[in-house]
Amino acid sequence: MTPPTLRTHVTRRSGYRDDVSSFERTIRYRVPDYQDPAAVVGALSRADIRAILERVEDDTYACIECPDGQDGDRERIRMVVALDAEATVSDGSHLERTVVFDDET
Repeated sequence: MTPPTLRTHVTRRSGYRDDVSSFERTIRYRVPDYQDPAAVVGALSRADIRAILERVEDDTYACIECPDGQDGDRERIRMVVALDAEATVSDGSHLERTVVFDDET
């Protein structure tokens, strides 16, 4: 039995909730196990980018809105995720990683 999908939205506007179906264009980012999904969504929110977390089986995805189209927002979103939501290992050192979206694999 597949576990239910968890959808969570974090935004700067207090009390504002959303659903991925209200996003015109999106890209999906599978959040690696070593990265905090809330940190990813928080970093995107601080950059005024809407995102919703989805849990599908054992994976967590950030579904990210692209108001300027996937190509127009892709590199900005990649930079926000890479710079503002860096994964830190237990000894405090930072992991170097490449942000890859679902449609790029």
